[in-house]
Amino acid sequence: MEDLLRPLYQERASHPNTLGVILVEKGKDAFTHTDYFDLALLVIVKEVEKNVFIKHYDYDNSKASLYTVRESQLKEWLLFGSNRKIVNWILNGKILFDRNEYIIELRNELHQFPEEERQIKMGIEFAKLIRRYQDGKAFLMQNNI
Repeated sequence: MEDLLRPLYQERASHPNTLGVILVEKGKDAFTHTDYFDLALLVIVKEVEKNVFIKHYDYDNSKASLYTVRESQLKEWLLFGSNRKIVNWILNGKILFDRNEYIIELRNELHQFPEEERQIKMGIEFAKLIRRYQDGKAFLMQNNI
């Protein structure tokens, strides 16, 4: 299967727009990280038409997915926590291509979790808490338990 994927990621790595390529293999803990695929490739690019573009491949009873993600979308996912598997992919995936050590710096940033991002994340989580409280209170007032 990796022979099939090599031309795919090498073609994308040759583009000056590509910042990095990460390979994630299905682990022993079932299908939690690769969404029922044997392999997942994450290609991070500076600019692309769509924020996220996904392709699926099937070869010799092996399934693979190719995620092409705009850098701004990736940063949004990391800040808001709306795509939890991406964090795991970045931290535990195998780096196949890394332009100007972009992925290594991204990993370091995730490990350090800068103070400014931490404050934004706490504000977002607190806003979610208040929203859930208000929803629960409204349901209770309507006797909708």
